[in-house]
Amino acid sequence: MHTARDSSLIVNLVAGSLGAFSLAACSHFSAPVEKPQRYAESFAGDHQVLARCVTEKLSSDSRSFMRIMRFSNIMYSDKNASEIYAFDTRYLPGVFASNSPTNPDAIVDFHDATPEVQTYDQRNVNNQNVHAFALGLEQTDQRSVQAIMRGDSYYSDIAWKMLQSCAAAANP
Repeated sequence: MHTARDSSLIVNLVAGSLGAFSLAACSHFSAPVEKPQRYAESFAGDHQVLARCVTEKLSSDSRSFMRIMRFSNIMYSDKNASEIYAFDTRYLPGVFASNSPTNPDAIVDFHDATPEVQTYDQRNVNNQNVHAFALGLEQTDQRSVQAIMRGDSYYSDIAWKMLQSCAAAANP
């Protein structure tokens, strides 16, 4: 025979279990985890020149695994800095068979290396898509740029080598 006290105990157990479950479920809805830093180094040069060079090299890479990537060169108007993001088009909204880089009959959308200009505070608002890497280039003085690479190791390694090549070409 169940008493009122037994019913109260069952209600408390169920309520406590639901509360703990809800708390655990909500913990997965936190902010996205930042990609790990792969490289950081100072280079001689100008951030805009280096960003344009790296974006052009990445965009012209004809290897099949690079053709599915799209690169965004962002120059911050309120900070002497640029960022290059690499997006895997398989995960971008608005990519269909007619414009997918994996379709040989697709209408190819060639991106130029012209940077998008925005404020530094807009960078996280406008960049909600999944990216393979982010290469930050910040002008530290008239002749130096601090570069920081975050992202997946494979694509980060490729882009970092291109950055080194651009820096060497700009400063023979």
